[in-house]
Amino acid sequence: MKNIFLVTGVILSSFTLISCGGSENKTVETDTPKENFIASLSSTSWERNCVPVYNDSTVAAYNNNTLTINSSLQSTSIVELFDATDTACDSIISSLTYTSQLEVLDATISEESIEAFGLDSVPIEIPDNVEIQSSYTLIYIDSERLYFGQNSGSNLGETPETRHSSISLDEYFSKIVN
Repeated sequence: MKNIFLVTGVILSSFTLISCGGSENKTVETDTPKENFIASLSSTSWERNCVPVYNDSTVAAYNNNTLTINSSLQSTSIVELFDATDTACDSIISSLTYTSQLEVLDATISEESIEAFGLDSVPIEIPDNVEIQSSYTLIYIDSERLYFGQNSGSNLGETPETRHSSISLDEYFSKIVN
């Protein structure tokens, strides 16, 4: 009788292991494209150097912009301003630092057929003498390049309803590799 219970126990144990997939560890992939994107954006630094700043169609100045994004998606921007005649960006005439809270939204397809993500950027720390508005744009990473949305038609990025719908592939930040 003892042998029957032992054999029955072994058979039930084997059946349980087979029906549950054995004792092998299996992980289930649950990350979404949005979560993967946030992970690739988090804890990174980016830069654009000696970029012309236009007033209408005239170069009014040049700037360097360093953007650091922490694991909480707070971005710190350091902007160095150069005179319009300083095309080599040798002599900084002013500098400012501000912090924004970023929120990555769902994926969308831009006018250029690029899968990008919506991005809300809300300033949280800005210098007293500077006015920086919240922006509603797109964000896209291609390897070592970070792209943002640009104005197109009535999509000026001033409200969620007028979020940018186009990505500028000519203007990008380069990843800073530490």
